[in-house]
Amino acid sequence: MYDFIREETTVRKILKKRKFIEQGQEMGCCYFILSGSAHIYLNNGNEDVFVRKAIKDEILGLMEYLGNQNYPYTVIADEETFIAEINEENINSFISTMPQIANNLLNFFATSIEESNDYLCKSIESESTYTKDESFEVSLDDKILTLINNRKYKMILPQKHELNLYSKDVNCPVCQNKFKANHIKYSRLKVERRTDDFRVIYKDFDDLWYLIWICPYCNYANFHNDFYKLSAKSQKYLHDNLPRYSDGELKTSIKKTINDVIEDYIHLSRIMCDLHETILVKVRLLQSLVWLMGDAGDLQTQLKLKEHLLVALKDFHYNSPIKLNVDEEVKLAIKIAVIISELGEYKEAKDVLLKALQLRGMKKVYRTQIQNVLEKING
Repeated sequence: MYDFIREETTVRKILKKRKFIEQGQEMGCCYFILSGSAHIYLNNGNEDVFVRKAIKDEILGLMEYLGNQNYPYTVIADEETFIAEINEENINSFISTMPQIANNLLNFFATSIEESNDYLCKSIESESTYTKDESFEVSLDDKILTLINNRKYKMILPQKHELNLYSKDVNCPVCQNKFKANHIKYSRLKVERRTDDFRVIYKDFDDLWYLIWICPYCNYANFHNDFYKLSAKSQKYLHDNLPRYSDGELKTSIKKTINDVIEDYIHLSRIMCDLHETILVKVRLLQSLVWLMGDAGDLQTQLKLKEHLLVALKDFHYNSPIKLNVDEEVKLAIKIAVIISELGEYKEAKDVLLKALQLRGMKKVYRTQIQNVLEKING
């Protein structure tokens, strides 16, 4: 097949780190990657955001070429890469004489049409945002959090939300490989409101979508601000037990649906389960998933997660070795009270808040928040 392509097309050799498609470029042809690989970036006006990795046998720019559109990304060779320039005449020839290439083209079109259809068919009805016939299992036994997700969540993330990201070079503390991770550019975000349980709601963006980094070479995952916080024992355990991918797994760094986000948290839960991590990590995982399930419209799973989150928060409150200051104590009490009230135990929620009000030295903003939550419970 490759000999046929080389004979029928113009083949170019692209050196490592060389750009061969510029963002906004008119596509006079599309490109078939004969060998090597490339990184695809989106420039958000100031910086390049890593989108994904393109690999051998992939076709770049086909839809843009056939639709007379400009290519939306910049593509840079990740290693020495050979590409074939394919025009409309070549495409017709391939379809009639090369079934393998024709199959690649058909798969590409099918995927593109399916993605476009997802956007067109996006529904605001929670009943249609996930596969109800499948389950999402949650357990917290012997302080080990286990999450098993068989559901698919269909909520589409806002288009162009990647403009709020920038790429960072990250060195994995487990396998020592370097990779690109997308980081949130908070200066671009607009705060819309804050919830009683301290969630910050941004306009057309949620920082929960990109809090987790996953190494494509060994699958190590963690919250980005904890990515390097591994004990020597944990680092050795993960180094000895996680898989290895010489070229890095093909991962899309720009999330398209909330399912992509939820899968990151499920993956992180498996890593943390193996390490028997602290209750604080479990609290953060459960709290993030409670919020995400609300966004996805899966109120049944959200309720189960809230029950486990309440257990974890109480465990952290009474058994954590970490010394909390007054404001941290108050915030924790408010979180516990909010969940208790959402589970219908209003008297217990009020008792927690009234007890928190007796703490001295808290900031005025937290005292006001306690009073606001009490008013909602009483109302």
